Amino acid sequence: MSLLTGSSSSTRQRSSSSRRVHRARPSGAGPHAIFRAVCNSEVAALCAGPGIVTFLLPTEVYTVAERGSGAGIAASVGKLGGVFGVFMMPVLINGIGIVGTLIFCTAVMLLGGIITNISGPKALPKPTK
Repeated sequence: MSLLTGSSSSTRQRSSSSRRVHRARPSGAGPHAIFRAVCNSEVAALCAGPGIVTFLLPTEVYTVAERGSGAGIAASVGKLGGVFGVFMMPVLINGIGIVGTLIFCTAVMLLGGIITNISGPKALPKPTK
């Protein structure tokens, strides 16, 4: 027993533990859950679009041999681009800064879009009436 308070230490421990406030967890419908849902929907939409171009369009346009060569070239160029990005991104950031690197990456993507827009219609078959 404590001489000043007249209570034992075990009583103090029990009374302090009974005063704890238990907070309820959030229901999951907060801003984080909404943000996750929006991001997941965006990823699903982005993954669905390239699948059409990658798998359906080549079967209509190219022969089996051309599709095989194209798939091999595309896979190898994609892997080279991944390796190039990993090793060159720090060099670009140190050389031209973050803003310059973002502008460079944007220019490369726009150039790819322009080339695809110019060469894409030539590869498509003419619609029949």
